[in-house]
Amino acid sequence: MTKSNFVTTEELKKQLEALEERLDEKLKMYLKIARLDTTIIVNQAVDKLTKVVATFTDKTITRFDPLLEELETRREDRIIATKDTYEIKQRLDNLENRTTKVEKLQHVS
Repeated sequence: MTKSNFVTTEELKKQLEALEERLDEKLKMYLKIARLDTTIIVNQAVDKLTKVVATFTDKTITRFDPLLEELETRREDRIIATKDTYEIKQRLDNLENRTTKVEKLQHVS
């Protein structure tokens, strides 16, 4: 018997299955590479965005620092002014009481 040069259906099926398995493996490999590339790109974007946000935050805080210091100074000034006003009012009341006593004494004499 001589071997035919034609491929049998069974041999063709085996070759097609082997080809399908190789293609599946290559596809899986390409998908892994695509996932890795995507992960790298996303991580780079996150890093870049984190730097941008950090820079923005630093600039914002730097701009607000003098304003916060001014607000603190004004708050302290109000506390001092309130205390000074209270002391002046106490002294004025005391002076009025003394003046009233002196006037009564002058009136009596």
